[in-house]
Amino acid sequence: MSMKKDEHGLHTLRSDRSSRHGKDGKNTGRIAALLVFGSIAVLIAKQEIPWLNSTFDRLFDEPAWLAAEQCRNMARSQTGQPDFSRLRNSGKTEKTEGGYYVSGVVMAVLNPEGGEHTYHFNCNVTPAGEVVAIHAESVLIDKLKLNNKPVWQD
Repeated sequence: MSMKKDEHGLHTLRSDRSSRHGKDGKNTGRIAALLVFGSIAVLIAKQEIPWLNSTFDRLFDEPAWLAAEQCRNMARSQTGQPDFSRLRNSGKTEKTEGGYYVSGVVMAVLNPEGGEHTYHFNCNVTPAGEVVAIHAESVLIDKLKLNNKPVWQD
């Protein structure tokens, strides 16, 4: 009989141990799902919130971020009205042999007639942060009537 108790005791220990492993497996699955969900939420927020995107860029590649910041500053001054311009797209920075190429910087300026003038900028920036070339293209002029309705809504 003592042998049966030992076998029963071993069986109980094994079942307790296996039930604990099952709970740990559930917790691990929940944690993994939470991490995946959190990662997706951060990626979406990074795309939708400009300051969060800028913070990530600055943390992971500060020289590239500085090059992009120099390009944005130069683009703002090139609009002719830096105090009234706003950044619509911060652009994409790529490493080149001589420094960085920043493309797709979009600045918008409200003009006196009530419309918005949009500019697209591309820059070449040295590793030291000096903008050596900038290309601007005037893309869109939205004209508004005096009553602030777009021209195309007659």
